[in-house]
Amino acid sequence: MDIDVLLFGEQVLNDPRLVVPHPHMHARPFVLVPLRDLAPDLVHPTLSVTIAQLVERCNERDGVARRAGGPEWLPALGFVSKLLSPRGERSGEG
Repeated sequence: MDIDVLLFGEQVLNDPRLVVPHPHMHARPFVLVPLRDLAPDLVHPTLSVTIAQLVERCNERDGVARRAGGPEWLPALGFVSKLLSPRGERSGEG
């Protein structure tokens, strides 16, 4: 099982087994957009900017798509298929 820990309060951890905040979350719209909807004023503990500001910095919204009648943003199917191998195993992308 692979669990990505995005944030843990204001803590910063840099252990070979766990890095918090997640080292790539600031560049992943599929993480930032839903997080912005929940906590737009939450401040990234190492970048010192809000989640809303990080969303604005993203040049594209790869991996997120609008869905009528439900949550504002959901992972796009194309992105999910990139993460999974043909056997349903996680690819090496971190």
